[in-house]
Amino acid sequence: MKPFLFALFVLALGGVVPVAAQTPSLIPTVAVAGGVFQQGKRTLDPANPGRTVTVSAFLLGETVVTQDQYQAVTGSNPSRFKGPLNPVERVSWYDAVAFCNALSLKEGLAPAYTIDGTSVKWDPSSPGWRLPTEAEFEFAARGGAKSQGYSFPGADSAEGVAWGYFNASHRTHVVKELPPNELGLYGMAGNVWQWCWDWYEFDRSALPSTDPRGPDTGSDKVNRGGGWNSDYVDAFRPYYRADDGPDSKEADLGFRVARNAPVSTSLPAASPTGG
Repeated sequence: MKPFLFALFVLALGGVVPVAAQTPSLIPTVAVAGGVFQQGKRTLDPANPGRTVTVSAFLLGETVVTQDQYQAVTGSNPSRFKGPLNPVERVSWYDAVAFCNALSLKEGLAPAYTIDGTSVKWDPSSPGWRLPTEAEFEFAARGGAKSQGYSFPGADSAEGVAWGYFNASHRTHVVKELPPNELGLYGMAGNVWQWCWDWYEFDRSALPSTDPRGPDTGSDKVNRGGGWNSDYVDAFRPYYRADDGPDSKEADLGFRVARNAPVSTSLPAASPTGG
């Protein structure tokens, strides 16, 4: 029986026509409930002691974007350390936002960005793929609503959850080789630094305390998490910040994608997490 006729038949019997399952995305995500946390840490820099920030619920890539995912969307793989399940690297911030738009179009979503050369504007209401904000990244790295207050994403020791200078053998590694954090997010520290949306601003005190997106202009974009060649353990802590020009392409620099949480998604509220 044809699907349309079958639907009429079921309705005539007072039944409910099942809705076809949505095609799974190329990028598996973890639902992160919104909540409140202390962004930054007092011991990091006395001049920037941290502040209370609220983030709304969002979806975040389970891992950084891998080389096979990047190639499936763009048809290219610029990475130095080749491997289909290794992080894509040597991608600029501009490459990352272009990937987000291309993935959105591929999956029938309205793109989050309007891109005109080096001018990139974000529509925060768009359901399309995007980069996480710095606040979203830190909140998720801390474990969000499920935070156990670890010093690093999912543990109190960097060696067990992050690929760095001390254990990476001078190269990237396959994603998911090390355990995830409390939210089930892999590689929130180590392997590759990860681009965020925000322009870098040393003093964030003037930024909004709810869903901050960084300043409107700047010279460098924030990246987070530390990389395979990071030889200082603080780089892997959830609060640690780094920055590079948006056109930078390095073998220790990749990205993870995010999306707004669907309106129909009901996520439990997160409790405040410590600094």
